[in-house]
Amino acid sequence: MQNLWQDDEDLLLHDCLPGWIARSLSMSGIDRMSQLSGKKNAELLKLPGVGPRSVKLIRSAIRKFSRTRKHSSVAHSRE
Repeated sequence: MQNLWQDDEDLLLHDCLPGWIARSLSMSGIDRMSQLSGKKNAELLKLPGVGPRSVKLIRSAIRKFSRTRKHSSVAHSRE
């Protein structure tokens, strides 16, 4: 079974995050969803260009990504 966080689909999802958030994260060296999932809100808020609204959107994107990945893994395991 593939690690859910270690592939090309782990790249920041620009369709899940507004461009301005993705750019801010990228400028801080974050280009994968797995890098975000382990960060606490306080850590995210320290990043340039990331405020409370950004954190809410990031958390929502992580939940969406996780759900999508879980459904995808289940579908692949049934094949």
